[in-house]
Amino acid sequence: MIASKFGQLEEWIAKVENCNWPRNLEPSKLIAIRKNLEDSFDFDFNVIIEEFRFYQHLCPLLKSKLITKIFTPFEQKFQLFFGQLERMFINEVIISLFARTY
Repeated sequence: MIASKFGQLEEWIAKVENCNWPRNLEPSKLIAIRKNLEDSFDFDFNVIIEEFRFYQHLCPLLKSKLITKIFTPFEQKFQLFFGQLERMFINEVIISLFARTY
């Protein structure tokens, strides 16, 4: 999925470059765009719902196990926030998060 998104990004950059001819985007700008996109994929936990429809068909127990297995490092990083919350609420918060870079 990520490879497909990067393919679309490369196409978009090529179109921008064609429109901007004879000036090209600086290589550092292209690297920054790609890095920001990679970060968005890495931290956009909502992709579980958007891209993997099977999640919707899981029973609550399996959803909970899946979220716990995948996102334990994230939860541990923010233990102060997640520490006292109920498991199902934590799951809903995590899968609803969107990564944003400003």
